[in-house]
Amino acid sequence: MTRPSRSPRSLRRHQRWTRCFDLQHPGSAFRNDYFGWLPSDCVYQLVLNDSFGDGWTAGSSISVTVNGVTTTHTLAAGTTTTINIPVSNSATVILNYTAATIWNGEQSFTLRNSTGAVVYASPLGPISGNSWTGAAVCPTGGFVYSWTPTAGLSDPNIANPVATVASTTTYCVTAYQPGHPDCPATDCVTISVDNAVDPGTNGAVSVCENSAAINLFAELGGTPELGGSWTTPASTPHSGTFMPGTDAAGVYTYTVTGSGACGSSSATSTVTVTVSPMPNAGTNGPLSVCSTDGVQNLFAVLGGAPMAGGFWTAPVEPAHSGTFDPGPTRPACTPTPCLVLPHARRPRPISPSRCIHRPMLVPTGRSRSVRRMLPPPFRTTRRNARCRRNLED
Repeated sequence: MTRPSRSPRSLRRHQRWTRCFDLQHPGSAFRNDYFGWLPSDCVYQLVLNDSFGDGWTAGSSISVTVNGVTTTHTLAAGTTTTINIPVSNSATVILNYTAATIWNGEQSFTLRNSTGAVVYASPLGPISGNSWTGAAVCPTGGFVYSWTPTAGLSDPNIANPVATVASTTTYCVTAYQPGHPDCPATDCVTISVDNAVDPGTNGAVSVCENSAAINLFAELGGTPELGGSWTTPASTPHSGTFMPGTDAAGVYTYTVTGSGACGSSSATSTVTVTVSPMPNAGTNGPLSVCSTDGVQNLFAVLGGAPMAGGFWTAPVEPAHSGTFDPGPTRPACTPTPCLVLPHARRPRPISPSRCIHRPMLVPTGRSRSVRRMLPPPFRTTRRNARCRRNLED
C-alpha cells in the first residue's frame, strides 16, 4: 500500500499535530505515522506449569502472538517456568495452545500483566485452540518525565509528583517515549494558592449618644478583607455603620468567607461599642431652711433625673461639697430679755418671737403717762415672774 503524498506544508502541519500531548492519556500521546499511535512498552509474563514435574511432553506447546508476531514456548522439564513477553500498550495479544497427546491433564499456563495481575489462567489440561485474546495495558505509560521547576515537588521525574507550594506556581512537564527523545511533548499546570481569609483583629470604640455615625470597619485592627458582613449583639444583620442613640451598644461581629480553594472557610472579628449618655444635671430646686436645721443634701433637692458624680460650686467658694450646713453660715436668732414693768393691765404670754431685739429707754415709776407710752404687751403686771420664767426657758 502506498501512502498518500504530502506537500512540505502539510508535513509541517502534520509534525505539529503529532506533538500534541495529553497528560491524562499518555498511552495515546504520540503517532509514528499517518495511521497509528506509537504505543508505550511494558512486559507481560507467561507462566507454564506441570503438576507431575517432568515438563510438557508429547508435543504440547503454546503460541503467543503480539501485534501479528508469533513466538512458541514449551516447558522442557521441571514444574514451572516464566517467559517474559514484551508488549506495547493496546497491543493485541493472542494465546493459542496445542494439547499433548498424552498426560495433557498435568499441564496449565497463566498470563500476567506488567503489574503482576493475572490476565488469564487456564485449567489443568487445556484443550487445543485459541485460549485468550485481548489488548495489552501498560499502566505506567512507559514515558520519561521531567518537571520544572523542581522546587516543591516530591519527585520531578514521575508522572504525578506531589507539589507543595506557598504561592501560585506554574509547573511544566516534558515527556517522551523511551528511545524517542527527539519527539517530546510539553504541558503546564498552574497551581493557584488562595490566601486564607483575614477578618482583621478585634477593636473597641467609645462614643457619645449624640455623636455622628461611625464606620465599624475602620475600628478593626490588622488588615481585614473587604466584602464581609456585620451582625449586631443580637446576631441580626447590620450595615456596619453604627448610629449612636439608635443602635444598641455591645459587641458587633464582622465575618468574612473565603473564595476559590478557601471557599468553605470563614473567620470573624469584633468591635465592642460603648455608648456614653449625655450629661444630665437635673432641674433647679429651691431650698428653705432655718438656721437651726441640720445639714442638707443639695443633690436630693434637684429635680428631674440628675446624674451622679458631678461637682458643686457655691456663690462665694469656687468648690462646694454639696452638703449645705445652715448653722455656720447664718447667725442664730437669740431673743432679748423682756423689760417687765409693774401694773400691766392685760397680761399675756411672752414668746421669744415677741422679744425686744433692740434696747429701749423706758422711764420708771407708776405714772399713767409712762404706761401709755408702752405697747400693751409690756405694761406692768403683777405676774412679772411668769415673763421672766418664759424668757429664761
